[in-house]
Amino acid sequence: MKYDFDTLIDRRGVGSRKWEYMQDFDPRAAVDMLPFWIADMDFSSEPQVKEAIKQRVDRDCYGYTMITEDVYDGIIGWYERRFGWRPERKHICYSPGVVPAIGYAISLLTAPGDGVIIQPPVYYPFAAKIKALGRKVVDNPLLKDADGFYSIDFDDLEDKCSRHKLLILCSPHNPVGRVWTRGELSRIVDICKRYQVLIIADEIHNDLLRRGVSHQVLEHLHPEYRDHIVTCVAPSKTFNMAGLQFSNIVIADDELRSRWLSYTDSVCGVRQANALSIAAVGAVYKYGEPWLEQLLDYLDGNFAAMAEFVAAKLPRAVFAVPQGTYLGWLDLRGYGLDRRLFGRIITEGRVMMEHGVMFGESGWDFLRINVACPRSMLLEGLRRLAAVLNGR
Repeated sequence: MKYDFDTLIDRRGVGSRKWEYMQDFDPRAAVDMLPFWIADMDFSSEPQVKEAIKQRVDRDCYGYTMITEDVYDGIIGWYERRFGWRPERKHICYSPGVVPAIGYAISLLTAPGDGVIIQPPVYYPFAAKIKALGRKVVDNPLLKDADGFYSIDFDDLEDKCSRHKLLILCSPHNPVGRVWTRGELSRIVDICKRYQVLIIADEIHNDLLRRGVSHQVLEHLHPEYRDHIVTCVAPSKTFNMAGLQFSNIVIADDELRSRWLSYTDSVCGVRQANALSIAAVGAVYKYGEPWLEQLLDYLDGNFAAMAEFVAAKLPRAVFAVPQGTYLGWLDLRGYGLDRRLFGRIITEGRVMMEHGVMFGESGWDFLRINVACPRSMLLEGLRRLAAVLNGR
């Protein structure tokens, strides 16, 4: 089956955060503003998702639910096929999302006042959760070369690990798009072993890779350290299902998993997924691979189009196609992306993108641009951006 990624679907009027939240910035957003900010896709989800939800709706009763064994089998099978990783059934815990799960894990693995290591520029809810829970943000900033390639400062990481007990690893990394190599991941684990540092591995973008790039599941790569790792994965980014709120949190350590289940249930009231998300997840892990493979080809084409556009129309910008995710990280230091210019991009350019400073101070002069949309929409957004940056 050939899937359509070129047609822009109308997402207004259904509470789409990506499209309707823009009106808080500008009432005219509903008319002509294009969103390239929050990380969901402007594509229809895999067709079996819709069919599974329809069939579940037709069963009429929507009482309390539980995740059935065939859904767990689908989850396990998916990760075994794509990554060679077979998480044990009893290790898989439910969470409505990866961000809530990171909050639960921080609460269980640290005490107020403890430091939690992150690697900016990085997904901003990490720092927000750390601060909200009364912990301290400890930065291990990534290193960047002139071509836009990021790497880990391992000397600094070791220094931070010698003094703090928890690392949040973003793998693949959001927003810079690095897919960490086996060697890089092993160095991280070696350092963490030396100081008994625990790791929350946010691997939610693990399916979204450029052709020829391989993702290594940290727990699978280093099973001897798995009792010190909490792995966060989900179908939400892969299949554009974030609104269905279903994430898989893999916790191998029996004592920690027992505490997790008690905490999430008794304190947070998180018990089971809703009926429609269970049906959708069961279907997509069973039938979704052909759709995903075509999506990956389309995203590669979008990134190629963006790279060509930047080279031709934004000569002072630096853009490196990311190894993973569907998020472009555009270096605009040559244009001086201060808050005033960023405001003009929104109000004059009529595009909503995310200022890189949201991801840490090292993100100044960068934009994060979501390319998971029809190519025509992406190119129109880039044209609008270039018109502002080049002074029309």
